[in-house]
Amino acid sequence: MAGALRHDLTIQTRPISELTPWAKNPRDNDAAAEELAYTISEVGWTNPILLDKHGTIIAGHTRLKAALKLGLTEVPTITLDVDGPQAELIAIADNRLAEFAEWDKDALAEILESLQAEGIDTKIAGYGDDDLSDLLSSLDSEPIGPDDIEAEDQERVFPNKSIASAAFAYFRAAGFPYWDLKPHQSMQEINALSLMTEDDGWVGSSVGYHVADTYHPHRLLGTTATMKSPAAAFEDDRWLLRALDLQLEQGGKIGTSLWGRAVITSGVQACANFRPAVAMMMYRRHCPDGGTVLDTSTGYGGRLVGFFASANAAKYIGIDPSTETHAGNLRMAEDLGFSDSVRLINLPAEDVPHDELEGSCDFAFTSPPYFSKEHYADEDTQSFKRYKTPEEWRDGFLRPMLALQFAALKPGSKSIVNIADVTVGSARVPLEMWTVESAIAAGFDHTRTEKFPLARRFGANQSDEVAYEPMFVFMKPGALD
Repeated sequence: MAGALRHDLTIQTRPISELTPWAKNPRDNDAAAEELAYTISEVGWTNPILLDKHGTIIAGHTRLKAALKLGLTEVPTITLDVDGPQAELIAIADNRLAEFAEWDKDALAEILESLQAEGIDTKIAGYGDDDLSDLLSSLDSEPIGPDDIEAEDQERVFPNKSIASAAFAYFRAAGFPYWDLKPHQSMQEINALSLMTEDDGWVGSSVGYHVADTYHPHRLLGTTATMKSPAAAFEDDRWLLRALDLQLEQGGKIGTSLWGRAVITSGVQACANFRPAVAMMMYRRHCPDGGTVLDTSTGYGGRLVGFFASANAAKYIGIDPSTETHAGNLRMAEDLGFSDSVRLINLPAEDVPHDELEGSCDFAFTSPPYFSKEHYADEDTQSFKRYKTPEEWRDGFLRPMLALQFAALKPGSKSIVNIADVTVGSARVPLEMWTVESAIAAGFDHTRTEKFPLARRFGANQSDEVAYEPMFVFMKPGALD
């Protein structure tokens, strides 16, 4: 067998019709072929089929079945100068030796969670959402021995498992815990927000965040490209139990609102809202007293709450195509007494006539959709539905949106756009470069780029560190009146 180590490992593409499956193959690989077909369709071939010198398959029966499922007629192969018993031993070794390796499940789960958080389709690696949920569930269900129970838990009247079980029963009866601040609570939040100064910790502040959430419960129903929404995940018993366990494990308490420091598990993420404190500071820095601000993608109302607290901006014009989001922002402005200073337009930004806003605004500030990364609504007016490719989205939405801003702003006024590159599937979409190019094409000068502190999202892999995205600062040429 020593000679079997010396082979010419040249990869050769051969017609499938020339290959012969090993008649005695003891492996059942039909289910694996289905999964592998998906992987090959997404990333291509990563491992050729191994043949003996007569064209009989030594290793790669699953690859062959996957190729047939995809309708392929040719496959990459490597031919070894072996046959008979040597070929059979190599075939068995190819499968058997892999069985001696074991997964570090915690490390595997961490990698898969990280990939999902980056928007990468882990089904390519054989781990769809259900598979990852099963993996996490298996970690939770590892048997616990006496040595694994902390001394302080032994001394408690109610161990964590009992508390989590009682909380589970409560939430199943009460339903998903949407935010529901009463008007007096929202007013106090906005007061607290308005008292913040440049010297306070506004960068990472969540003050006012749930004022907007009260009027937009559908934010927690929205989906990202590869993640489940929190409201959908809540209906999964395994997810809810794990979320409750995590909250207790990390030293938190479970209240009636559920959401604590780190309760959201893998594969779950809400569509993001904007930090009201950051919006408020941008208005104070860049909008003249008594001025009008324009938001061409109003979204879930985070920047609108920032307007309420800013005290210097007198009028807010917001544009959004979602009827549900538009209605929520209208209710919020009415309930909190800002109806006279807020104008909301329920249209896609690219459909708003320029003459309707021409020269009426003193500052534009927005964070538009990141192409198809988040799905805010199921209406045909959503830009990810209107425009199927990134390039169509750039030409149909991004460029017209910036052209509208340019028309609406007075000479010498600023526009700030928060946007970042995204990965869709395996492709990086250069939203940052496109935004700068589109703004310049509209007539703006790109004066600088600032950093925007991200809100900690409703999802897995969160940390206490503040992450940043770029905020592009553009100027409309000309002198201020």
